[in-house]
Order: sequence, then C-alpha cells, then structure tokens
Amino acid sequence: MFSMSMHFPASMGNKVPDSAVIEKLTEMTSDSLGKVASIKLYSGNSEYKTLTNTGTLLAKGLVQYFEFENPSKDPKYMIFTNKYQLSQLVKNNDSDAEALEVAKFFDGREQVTVEVSYK
Repeated sequence: MFSMSMHFPASMGNKVPDSAVIEKLTEMTSDSLGKVASIKLYSGNSEYKTLTNTGTLLAKGLVQYFEFENPSKDPKYMIFTNKYQLSQLVKNNDSDAEALEVAKFFDGREQVTVEVSYK
C-alpha cells in the first residue's frame, strides 16, 4: 500500500493508520527539516503561499514529498492523490491554522507546485 509516495506493508490493507504515516514522515524528514528556510506553494503559475513554520505536519509532508526522488531539488508538481492524502492527514492531526487553511486549499482541483528553500 502507498500513502503519500511511501510504501507500507500490504498487511495494513487500504487503511494505513495516520500514526504510521506520521511516524514515517518524521523519520524521513528528521535530517532535512531543520535545514528548511521556507516552503513555497504555487497555484498554477502564481505563488499561493510561503510557509516558514516547519514544525507542522503539513511542512513535514511537503518536505518529504519535495525530496522524494528529486535529487536536483527542482520545483515539484504535486499530484492530486498526494495532495488529497496530505490534506486529510493534516485535517485529522494538525491544529495549526495556516496548515489547516492550506489543507482545505488542497481539496480543490488547482494544480500545486512545491518548492523548498534551504538555509
């Protein structure tokens, strides 16, 4: 089973617990999250929002998605499935107002591109 481009054992079925996803996100971003200066989100060709709070679940999810199979660190288009899965994870587990606002935005059909700047 895949959730947000991360592989989970088939024995977990189609319902991977949020706690398992959060644990894996934390593990995968532990080295790089402290190096992040900002996360820019683009809607189409326009900048939508710049996030500087890297302590949120949303930030972990975006950094993990950006870094996954992206060694050149180019801006990365966010596919709908990952956008929806991250939105649900944030809405269920994060209390940060900005993170929740972005999660609601992710429920739409807008094309989103992620760009991470490092310190």
